[in-house]
Amino acid sequence: MATQADVDALVAAIASNVSEVRFSDGRSVKYRTIGEMRDALAILRQEITTVPFNRTTLTSFSRE
Repeated sequence: MATQADVDALVAAIASNVSEVRFSDGRSVKYRTIGEMRDALAILRQEITTVPFNRTTLTSFSRE
């Protein structure tokens, strides 16, 4: 799952024209083009803004 730190690292790399990015989980990715970096940035931004689906089960008891 993407973090804001990952987004920030990729934005900084794009702004600095650096093709290799180290993410918060320790992995390093080397991009071939700015286009790839922008595509990855769009995906990361979508991941951090998507609300995860939570399933809640409600149980009711009654005495009869």
